[in-house]
Amino acid sequence: MVVDDDPIFRMLVKRVAEQLGHQQALLLCASLAEAGTHRAGADFWVVDVNLPDGFGPTWVEQQRTEGFQQPVLLLSHSAWTEDLQRLQPCEFARKPSSLDSLKGMMQGWWSA
Repeated sequence: MVVDDDPIFRMLVKRVAEQLGHQQALLLCASLAEAGTHRAGADFWVVDVNLPDGFGPTWVEQQRTEGFQQPVLLLSHSAWTEDLQRLQPCEFARKPSSLDSLKGMMQGWWSA
């Protein structure tokens, strides 16, 4: 499941996920992800830190309290603070600027 308001980045993640054998739901914001059935069926989540309707890590933390434990890759164009490290199992990274760097990041994440 990809939750990001950037349509180009959503499509990049979709392309890489498909190349790596994963299907993804592409969602604009947290409220759409929450309203859908995508959360339970996803084997992993890629979530933007700064969503149009909230703070990605806060949304992930709320989902954790509701029992969702899928691995999460939190991405941001900016740096994050160390207090985000409490969200486990989550990985944090800056949004890559190319398809190749995104693919390398996601391959490394899935093989870990």
